[in-house]
Amino acid sequence: MSLSLFIFIALYLGGIFLTICADISWGIALYELLYFIYPASRWWYTLPQFRYTFVLAIVFIIAFFFRKKTAGISVGKSANFPQEKWLLAMIVMMGVISTYAVWPEEHYRFLILQVQQLVFMYIAYRVVDTDEKLERVVWAFLAGCFYVGYIAQSMPRDMFGRLEGIGMPDGPDANTTAAVLVTAIPLLLHYLLTGSPVKRIAALLFFPFVANAVILLNSRGAFLALVIAVVLQIFAVVRKKIFSSQQRLFGIFIAMGCLGLFLYLADATFWARMASLREVELGEGGATRVNFWLAAIDLVRQHPFGLGARGFEFMSPTILPEEWLTTTGTITVHSTYMQALVDFGYAGAVILGGFIVTTFLQARKIKKMAGSRRDVVCYSKALAFEASFIAFLVSALFLDRLYAEAFYWLMLFVAMFARTYLASIGQDLDGCPKEVGKA
Repeated sequence: MSLSLFIFIALYLGGIFLTICADISWGIALYELLYFIYPASRWWYTLPQFRYTFVLAIVFIIAFFFRKKTAGISVGKSANFPQEKWLLAMIVMMGVISTYAVWPEEHYRFLILQVQQLVFMYIAYRVVDTDEKLERVVWAFLAGCFYVGYIAQSMPRDMFGRLEGIGMPDGPDANTTAAVLVTAIPLLLHYLLTGSPVKRIAALLFFPFVANAVILLNSRGAFLALVIAVVLQIFAVVRKKIFSSQQRLFGIFIAMGCLGLFLYLADATFWARMASLREVELGEGGATRVNFWLAAIDLVRQHPFGLGARGFEFMSPTILPEEWLTTTGTITVHSTYMQALVDFGYAGAVILGGFIVTTFLQARKIKKMAGSRRDVVCYSKALAFEASFIAFLVSALFLDRLYAEAFYWLMLFVAMFARTYLASIGQDLDGCPKEVGKA
């Protein structure tokens, strides 16, 4: 048995033990780590296939319902977690569309995945009710990104100068992997700026590995997302008076350090690809993403109630020239926003907009409250969550990521932070003072 496999088994069994005997948030953190570790795809995995995530999910679901009353877990109001309601609406809509989906097998598969996502979000939101638990979950996410970055530096690039095959179950290719990794950068910057000494050291260790992986993956969309998110984050730090002059100066220093690190790590292959950032990426037959988006708009006009999951991909052989298709004979729409429209029709814009708007409103609410209380750490954390979400949304402009787990986790982080922050300042989930004698 290799050392890597031994460490993984110890981590898995230890996480289950802590989930049962200590706190369910350990199970949530382990669930995130499993997403990044993805043992079945790693060279060190030599055991028969085993459904690690499924077994863990069963464990923390059972633990949740058995300990819901004894552990004081609050069910809470659904109004305080609006993303959960939008996900439920999405699932109901998928149930309706399943009666006429053009690719019923795939639509049903994604319907099951979204139901699982809803269960995970329901439990995670109600279990993570303190800042300590939230930090545990966030650092599990960052540790997962660090792990991917760690294995990336030992993997060779392909003939196109890109790093493939190190990603996660729902996004193994270079673009989708980079879209997740860039969301870790704003969070690491937050801990470098306002974290404790231990967290600053951990962030300093994680950062070069994650940044190097982003460079090796060579995704133009992810690079654009990273630039936009980090610029907005650093600009907010510099201009907001809640930060001291020393913190603003340190923020500029961090930004310059990040830039220097990128210049040091980036090679000629990376800059050659980034030089074509003004171009929309060409497909195998010379088609651009814009061609696919225009075809998607035509599909929505013809099918205003949607085609179901992977509807564009199913229809692509009949609506696009053969030379535009990939070797599978199909092609995706290459945009989460167009994907929502094709899969759900015009209702897709409402559902996706609901996810995005409610998440930004929550982040804005916490920033406003933290700013009024001169709470620099919490303001910086809310800003980092917001920047991470922006990074994913920019990447999603060029990728089909409507059903990606990371998309829902980033929204979940914001919702959990809103809950834990309001509890820490003695207010309920509606932002009102708690009544005496009530939890």
